[in-house]
Amino acid sequence: MFKRVMSLVMSIVFSMMVMMGSYIDTSANSTISESLKKVVELKMKDRGIWLEECSFYPLYNENDELGFVMSVTETDYLIYCMDNDLVCEWGEGNPYSDYLDEKKYYGGPLCYFIGGGENSLKKEGRFFNICNGRYQSNIDVMKNNEFMADTNESVRAFDTYYLENNYNYIRRRSFGYNDDGTCSAVACGIALNYIKRQFNLFVVTNLQSSELLNDGIPTSSQSGQNYIAGHYPAAYNLHHRLVDDYNMGTASYASGIVNPLNNYLQFMIPNASDRPTVSYTLFPNYNTIKNNITANRPVLITSTIAGDYSWHTMVVYGCRTNSDNSKELLVHTGWYGGGMMLSMAQNKYYHKTLWLPYSYATYGYYFTIPNS
Repeated sequence: MFKRVMSLVMSIVFSMMVMMGSYIDTSANSTISESLKKVVELKMKDRGIWLEECSFYPLYNENDELGFVMSVTETDYLIYCMDNDLVCEWGEGNPYSDYLDEKKYYGGPLCYFIGGGENSLKKEGRFFNICNGRYQSNIDVMKNNEFMADTNESVRAFDTYYLENNYNYIRRRSFGYNDDGTCSAVACGIALNYIKRQFNLFVVTNLQSSELLNDGIPTSSQSGQNYIAGHYPAAYNLHHRLVDDYNMGTASYASGIVNPLNNYLQFMIPNASDRPTVSYTLFPNYNTIKNNITANRPVLITSTIAGDYSWHTMVVYGCRTNSDNSKELLVHTGWYGGGMMLSMAQNKYYHKTLWLPYSYATYGYYFTIPNS
């Protein structure tokens, strides 16, 4: 009887804490001080994240040193770097949602790993890569270019810009499956499909126009290539056309993206005056990115990664500044795994929002679109 009464009392106390906006304690919280939590709270508030029912998790670097804190609410998450007071990323969902009981390692955006715990998935001294489902001897680390030249640009805090129709033309659309480092072809396919729909340009054939994500997504136990080929053949075909016919190969960047893509565009639209083109720059300027976004021209960025693949290319479809003058980019990662996809109904999905610091952009790619 006593146990039943105590159980009821604890349930009532827990409910009152939730109603009051108290934090849910987890076993992982024990290594995170209250003062550090307050610092993370301020970062969350600055980005409009509702703090009710917030949990905190430690994230470790490859040397098993606590280097990051992840805060998680019912709908959003944020990852904070303790060394440089930087928000590494934030957005919807939680990239570690399927592995909350595992020891979590982090190497920067899209570099999510688990391992190290007594009952973990770490095997033979290797780490499990959540995004691509592989075991690795080391964790990947994305490079942050904090020295970038335009950090003193004049920008207004809280200015946020998006591509028009980004939800229907980008986030709700299928894309190629990257299991071989061909992220550049995936990103180009996403951008081309947006340009086709937004500007009504024949840059993608009807048979290669990305489908709505209404037929599920591949799981870790399935072949991603086979799943996309069977369920979203248009997205699959465009991805492989860029890779196989135009040699946009593994870990392509800079001219390895621009030359194949311009050759593809020349084939699709022979008349130069009607044809979009693409160019690239090292360490892209934030205001240039913003100007392209406000003109509804998608931007590509390539980030530097120390790992199995040296580069990762993504589509940028939004940008913003914060009260501390930090600048962030809203990206489509080009991944189906790693908690990147959220369900809206049975078998219907969309890509979650994911904001990264602008300083992760090593290369930038800009489209010139006639009459835009």
